Formats: sequence, C-alpha cells, structure tokens
Amino acid sequence: MEDVNSFRKALQFVLKWEGGYSNDPTDPGGETKWGISKRYHKNEDIKNLTPERAAEIYSTEYWML
Repeated sequence: MEDVNSFRKALQFVLKWEGGYSNDPTDPGGETKWGISKRYHKNEDIKNLTPERAAEIYSTEYWML
C-alpha cells in the first residue's frame, strides 16, 4: 500500500508541473502532454491523452521497473 501511496504522490506532483499540451518545435520530445512525449510514445494520441492514460504509462513504463 505504501508503494501505491508513493506513486500517487509522485504522479500528482508530475501532473501538476507537466500538464497541458505542448508542440514546441524546439522541444526534442515533440508533442508532449502530462510529461509524456510523442518521441518515446509514438502510438499514443498525445493531444488527447488523459491524465488516467498518463498514469497508466507512468505506472507500467517508469514506476514498476
């Protein structure tokens, strides 16, 4: 349970600072939303990415390594 709470706290922090859609041509990540970039998630619809989907990506691809 502690791991779940730690993940929720970390996710809340990330989503606060990494929210919003961006497609800055000078950003090497390309399209980005919730801190998830198109460069590393080519099959994701970044523009329409939900916080819930971002949480799934963070959990499976970054947190649970």
